Amino acid sequence: MHESMKLIQPYFVIHTDYYYKAICARYGILHFYRWTMQGKEEISAVPDGCIDLVFEYGGGIMNARACGTVLACQKTLFQFGHTYFGVRFLPGVRPCILDASPRELVSCEADLSEITTCRDFLERMEEQTTFEGCVHTFLEEYGRLFERESRKAASCAHVLVDHSIGRIYETGGKIKVCQMEEETGYSSRYINKVFNEELGYGPKFLCKIVQFQNVLTSMNSMESRIEQQKERLTDMAVDFGYYDQPQLIRDFKKFASVTPKAYEKLICKVHYSRHLIEEKI
Repeated sequence: MHESMKLIQPYFVIHTDYYYKAICARYGILHFYRWTMQGKEEISAVPDGCIDLVFEYGGGIMNARACGTVLACQKTLFQFGHTYFGVRFLPGVRPCILDASPRELVSCEADLSEITTCRDFLERMEEQTTFEGCVHTFLEEYGRLFERESRKAASCAHVLVDHSIGRIYETGGKIKVCQMEEETGYSSRYINKVFNEELGYGPKFLCKIVQFQNVLTSMNSMESRIEQQKERLTDMAVDFGYYDQPQLIRDFKKFASVTPKAYEKLICKVHYSRHLIEEKI
């Protein structure tokens, strides 16, 4: 599941000269990123199902926050000239340093110092000045805390949600709740209940996020040849499990705040791929 995930925040990428991204496969982390805010306008976050820990460096101080997934395109605050180091976790994962659940963070942000007792961890992160230093320090400090937390037994509800999330990503969001019911032996009502308790939204909504993110990734990958793909939206609707093209357009506009065609024009205009520098660690 992890290798196939391309959960992105495209508006972050296009508001900086270079967006550095390092893919990670440890401790429930999806990837690390670092970028410097270049423009003075507000930036929107799009739904991705993830919790991010964001460390802001600027003015000689560091501020840190935990950001839950948004449920629709939503403005978020970044300061001009400040540099941001972020850790994006896999969907459904609650970072072990947080005293808050994914459900409590949906569509909101919280000061990390107020929802963690790991003060030494924050002090170590404040000392870092490079992307490599931030990644190394985070993995070192977080790994130690993670190993301690991982000894605790997971609840049945968490195991069910974790399994179901895996199936949602394996199927590209095309799986139905009734299929989860057949595979797990739990009722649809119970599956919906534990999803809402654990994540703050149901499995059907996560399927929509996955479909949307897959469309984003596909559009970004064909950036240089979009004009030659005349039937791309119809094809995408079929390929990514939408009922029809109008449904794709409706969901996309809700999640990205623009139509698919407007998004295509934007990524072509700003040369999206030129801003992104990606590696594995």
